[in-house]
Amino acid sequence: CGNIGQKRASALQGARLVAVYDVNGNSARRLAAAHPGCDVETNWQTCVARQDVDIVIVSTVNSVLAPVT
Repeated sequence: CGNIGQKRASALQGARLVAVYDVNGNSARRLAAAHPGCDVETNWQTCVARQDVDIVIVSTVNSVLAPVT
């Protein structure tokens, strides 16, 4: 939920951000606070397993990109 995550979230154009996760909990809480109804999850697996998630945006460093996607 750093700069790239924030940019991608702001580009949703009418879609609703329902959940976020970041290893930095403060970053996740800041992004969620900017999107009413958005929850902060405690791990990425829980975030993507939610029934209300239709699309996943992955914004992470290259070293963990493959396992997450």
